[in-house]
Amino acid sequence: MSSSALPKTMRAAVSYSPVPPDSFPVEDIPISEVKMGQSLIKIMASGMSRSEKYTRQVNNTEERNVASTSRHRSSRDLIISNGADGFILDNSRISLTHSGRFTKILELVGAAILRDSILLWGETIWKIPLEKIVKDGEEGRFKVKVGKVLGLEEVGKAHKVMEEGKAGGKMVLVKHH
Repeated sequence: MSSSALPKTMRAAVSYSPVPPDSFPVEDIPISEVKMGQSLIKIMASGMSRSEKYTRQVNNTEERNVASTSRHRSSRDLIISNGADGFILDNSRISLTHSGRFTKILELVGAAILRDSILLWGETIWKIPLEKIVKDGEEGRFKVKVGKVLGLEEVGKAHKVMEEGKAGGKMVLVKHH
């Protein structure tokens, strides 16, 4: 496909601030220019996880201190300007200096950083058999049960279903339903 045939925008569920599920915005956003060494991937479906729910929810009864990590010092100003209260330079060993300081952790990076992130909770987390869970995942022992499939425009409904505990499995959003 030539670059002139690429669409200029895409539909996306985007939240600029905490919102209730029934007012979750879906809008057209610009598609960034594809540069040398990059690829543009057309997404037809996406699984929803609790991280989307937690980052969207409004909970004013809880005091929050949001710290964000990056492996690059140059990301600090960007992270702070986007709302984080603090910046932690991630050297894959941040648990040694920050253990026990957090009551909740949202890990969006992946398994490479997971071990160090869970150390931030303190000693009790090690009751979870992490090595076995990772091995079982690598060997394909986990089966994903798809609960509901909804269209992207129904993202608010998907969040509501997830909050009510009625998903019955993994929530999937598709481009057209």
